[in-house]
Amino acid sequence: MQKFRVINKNNKIIFDKNDEYHITKVLRKKINDTIECYDNNGSFLITQISSINPLRVTIKQETKIEIEPYPITAYIGLIKKNNFELIVEKLNELNISKIVPVVFSRSQNNIYLDYKRLNRIVVESCKQSNRVNPLIIENQIKFDELLEKIKGSTTFLCSEKETSKNINNYDLKIKNGDIINFIIGCEGGFTIDELNQLNSLTLPITLTKTILRSETAAIYAASILIERLKYERN
Repeated sequence: MQKFRVINKNNKIIFDKNDEYHITKVLRKKINDTIECYDNNGSFLITQISSINPLRVTIKQETKIEIEPYPITAYIGLIKKNNFELIVEKLNELNISKIVPVVFSRSQNNIYLDYKRLNRIVVESCKQSNRVNPLIIENQIKFDELLEKIKGSTTFLCSEKETSKNINNYDLKIKNGDIINFIIGCEGGFTIDELNQLNSLTLPITLTKTILRSETAAIYAASILIERLKYERN
């Protein structure tokens, strides 16, 4: 059964207008039909329609979902909109916590992210993946701000310049509550100056022996970090 993202305000369920149209006009749901939802409080709801116009439902069953996002923040260099949107969709499916766009020296100057569209992509991805707590997308930051944000944290720098070390070469002691970061450059890569500054604050790693596109690198890096987190927790 299709599931919907809703706002649960003191047990009053509020649907997105597009979803409301889809439920009443496309699915042609009727009074007493069941609708399954995920709400903003991290719960799965089974509801029953009590009114069609306007759409109103009654909660019949509520289950708290205990699937917390992985404490991973992805710092992603600005790339073409379509490719950045793919990263947002897939990292949301992988259940990481946050994405922060970064303007590097070689980032294209004419790229402007549509945050409303990105958040719609997150919502649709949550519906598909049954994710409860949506991915957070922060406003883009400059390189100097990135350096400040990662000071004192465990941050992996994914760079084609690093050829010998991977994530398993580092002896990590990850504790509950620790945030793990990874950095992916833009399509032009990092400048020498950026690499020099980042190398002193990060753990440089290689992902593969081939050069990956930014979106491929982001998805792969998130995947291997999730596996490492699972290993550390066990």
